[in-house]
Amino acid sequence: LFYSMNYRFSWMDYQRFDREDALQLAGATLSWQPKSWLEVYANANFAFNNSNNPFFDYETASLGGGLGLRVKF
Repeated sequence: LFYSMNYRFSWMDYQRFDREDALQLAGATLSWQPKSWLEVYANANFAFNNSNNPFFDYETASLGGGLGLRVKF
């Protein structure tokens, strides 16, 4: 069983427009490899954008999962 997390912060200053954004991205993945050639995983990602212009404020989330097949030669 393997667990990983990630985080990223970006600051954007739009000088041609009166706008500044702080974007935060966070995610996590959980995976399990029952066989050397098979991996099962689930992931979740979140994004939060804070702007001085309310039109560009948002929060979003996505969930996913799947099966992976490893081929070695």
